[in-house]
Amino acid sequence: MKSSLRTDHELWSSFLQGNDAAFGELTLRYQRSLVSRLRRLTGEVELAQDLVQDTFLSIFQKRETLSHEPIRHFGGWLHTCAHQQWMAHTTKQRHRRHLMETRVLPQVSTHLPADALSQLEQNHLTTCIGAVKHPLRKEILLLLAEGHTAEEMAEFFGKKTAWVHQNTYLARQELLAVLDRDG
Repeated sequence: MKSSLRTDHELWSSFLQGNDAAFGELTLRYQRSLVSRLRRLTGEVELAQDLVQDTFLSIFQKRETLSHEPIRHFGGWLHTCAHQQWMAHTTKQRHRRHLMETRVLPQVSTHLPADALSQLEQNHLTTCIGAVKHPLRKEILLLLAEGHTAEEMAEFFGKKTAWVHQNTYLARQELLAVLDRDG
């Protein structure tokens, strides 16, 4: 449902001329449909909301460089912008995962025998793993303590291997942040 009687084209023209309130109205008008679409793509409401916010922020910041020509199908154009934001996000995530797998993981053994760590280090690692958010704790424990492969973890959790890769990457990132924070 439209939030005012002004058309998308009128609001867009007003925004390009410096009216921030017009952009706010367009944001309110399309935010729900964009979040819904990106939620279907990402499977996560929070990520979808972040991507929509990034989409609107990017458009707002590029106001001076945007064409002042009318956009024929404004809603479609906006959905394309949001889709491109999602694609950029997934590309960045894939690149980060690749860097983790090729640069960080080969340097660190993922299977540590109990006698390789001092008791103090084991206690510290256990404490840090405990500080990681609940959904990722199991993945870290399986990866670090038991050395399971992604395929074994996927079978264990009843998920796809891509899900395991994504969650172990996130788990590693969180664990590294906790280790950095706690020394």
